[in-house]
Amino acid sequence: SVGTVIAELMMLQPLFPGTNDIDQMFRVFQIMGSPTPEVWPGVELLPDFNKVSFPGLIPLDWSVVMPNIHIDDVNFVKSLVKLDPTSRSSASTAYRSSYFCTAPLPGVLSEVSIPSREGSSVANEKENAGDYDKGPQDVEQSLNYIFM
Repeated sequence: SVGTVIAELMMLQPLFPGTNDIDQMFRVFQIMGSPTPEVWPGVELLPDFNKVSFPGLIPLDWSVVMPNIHIDDVNFVKSLVKLDPTSRSSASTAYRSSYFCTAPLPGVLSEVSIPSREGSSVANEKENAGDYDKGPQDVEQSLNYIFM
């Protein structure tokens, strides 16, 4: 999910560093807690729910999971990373989050220093950056595409 990607960009490391599908699920449950009908209504109706069992795990405190990350950023990630898909923030809700309008705001490519590659100049690098400097024409549409 996009929440996992955002968390990993903030922490500069994987949020759920599993080595295979079962280990991946275990890593998710170590942080999120075991899926139960109380936290995810209908989870027991999923076709493979009873094929693999995990110990009863309780959710970790996100300040332990994402140390040194601002609490507002942690709360934004928490709104996106939930076991129950119906309780995750929608794209339009996430779009209106303070995460996208609180400093530090993203920079414009023309204001970002781009190191030159061997045999190329900074001017050429910026010229070859193309449309990235223009940004999305419709931010909400772009976020809907990312979050869906």
